[in-house]
Amino acid sequence: MLSELKAFSWLKPVLPAHIYHPYHTQMSQKSHVYQLPIMLKNEAKHEECVDIMDEYESTLGEIFTKAFGSEDLFQKFKVPVGGDQLSRVRLEEAKNLRSLATTRKKRFENLDPIIIEFWHMKQDFLEKCYKELFKTSTLRQPGTVYHYKAKLQRSDVNGKVKGAFKSHHDFLLLIGKQMIIEQFLEYFGMENRLSEPTKNVLTVSRSVLDRDREMNSMLDKFMSNYGYLNAYHETSDIKSVDISDTVYNYSSNLCHWVLQLMMMEDVVKEGDIFRLIPCVMYTMPFFFAHSRLSKYFEECLDFLLKTQFLLSPMQRIQVLEGAFTNIRGGVGNNIESDLAQEISVCNQKDLIRSLGANKSEKAILRSTRAADTVSLICEHVDSSVNLKKTASKHNIPKAEKDEQVVSASLRDLKPFKKIEGRSCGGLQSILSSSLLKEDNEDFKYRINQVVSRLYYGQTSCTSYDSEGNNDDDY
Repeated sequence: MLSELKAFSWLKPVLPAHIYHPYHTQMSQKSHVYQLPIMLKNEAKHEECVDIMDEYESTLGEIFTKAFGSEDLFQKFKVPVGGDQLSRVRLEEAKNLRSLATTRKKRFENLDPIIIEFWHMKQDFLEKCYKELFKTSTLRQPGTVYHYKAKLQRSDVNGKVKGAFKSHHDFLLLIGKQMIIEQFLEYFGMENRLSEPTKNVLTVSRSVLDRDREMNSMLDKFMSNYGYLNAYHETSDIKSVDISDTVYNYSSNLCHWVLQLMMMEDVVKEGDIFRLIPCVMYTMPFFFAHSRLSKYFEECLDFLLKTQFLLSPMQRIQVLEGAFTNIRGGVGNNIESDLAQEISVCNQKDLIRSLGANKSEKAILRSTRAADTVSLICEHVDSSVNLKKTASKHNIPKAEKDEQVVSASLRDLKPFKKIEGRSCGGLQSILSSSLLKEDNEDFKYRINQVVSRLYYGQTSCTSYDSEGNNDDDY
């Protein structure tokens, strides 16, 4: 984003197109995805979760037998099972129900570990962001997400992320990127994107190595200035040095959420298993700041506990690599594995709808057995006759126009120019980062409490019944 400014165009040859990691080559190769048969089971019921696990065991056992002649490799290396929060908890409980079974297969020992998937974590993270910042009371306040929602007439953005993930995701990134660019303009004392910086100016070296060093130093100072590196208090007091300017605090808070969302997406695109763990660790406090009983706070801890301490090195790599899928191949083309499954489910639903009314379970199973293959054949036929998907042609020009509207509005508002006593209309008070709401002692206590329960294999806690009325945390 900084390199988009004319005065910092020298950063383009310094910045890498892709962040290198040791598995860079392997994660750029095309993944081979094989669809399992559809199962008409309800994950909310334990008895049907046991049936699901039995089906996994028998299906995977047959595959290993056909490929290698026996199930020895299946038993030796095991297969991780992933899903959303409900799937992870229910399948873990189903596995516990069979813990005293007489055989390895009936105990589901070959299906290990059972973990959370990354796309559902990102979806819940985005929902928490909207619950924090998307307030109807801020309609008339420039610089807020709800104000730009109304100004840009985004009727599909209503705060219900799970119903329209893409529209909420794209809209937040549109606002957030313009807000971060506004931070750069204010930090360097620039009037617009074409002007020259008047403060915090750097001398541009000829050497690429020196430019890289200067860039890192500059970005460290920039992030420290806006509190990106000082997210936690050492005491239990809730303080903010910028509490008198709630417009500044709101804008800074939004930038914290957006940068973390962008980091999550970059980790996925690169398939960087080395940045995945730190990314989950830094995401965890955002969930805790929303609610100390947040379900995805616990899922983050469960994921970290298993990948960092309980799994063997081979299983750990197996889980981290399995979090990403590269459907088309190439560098930076990875997606979350559960998102690939969501795409497969969409293909299955298309075929189910084509069956019409009064369809039987047998017809559904038969028609969806090769849903992904049917979808791929249709894509090749469409491309061979130059038939393109119906799409709105004004999306890109409209996005560019919206960026200009938001950028001009932020230049007039100057949200990062601290003004004592300036208030954000519709909000009584807000901190410059959601993480500043945390009590460090309570944060550590809650981590120890959850880890001790997860370590002994407990997947639910009776004390959570008090929060059962809140759908956000359950």
